[in-house]
Amino acid sequence: MIPSTINQLTSLGAFIVNDNMLSGTIPLSIGELTKMVELNVSNNILTGIIPNNWNQFTIIKSIDISNNKFNGNLNGRFNQSDYLITLFIQNNQFTGRIDTLFSNNQLQISSIDLSSNRFTGM
Repeated sequence: MIPSTINQLTSLGAFIVNDNMLSGTIPLSIGELTKMVELNVSNNILTGIIPNNWNQFTIIKSIDISNNKFNGNLNGRFNQSDYLITLFIQNNQFTGRIDTLFSNNQLQISSIDLSSNRFTGM
């Protein structure tokens, strides 16, 4: 479980806890970590939706939330970062249209994996 008090680590630039047995949901407070440049919670047993406030990650470069049990629509979650380079969200249960993930024309994504979800159309 990721503690809801994670937002107290106000200078945290990287949160890497991949390949553990973490379960539960991502706390809403993680979106308050505006200095975050790398987030990796891949290969755990995390569930639930990705909080709306992830669009506050304005300087994040890498997000890997793959191989969990996340669900829901990701509409607009990643469109505020001009620095996002890698986005790996494969092997979850996300829904919605792929074209609504990225509404910011300034995205510089060079690697993306959306496979094995429940997305529709573009």
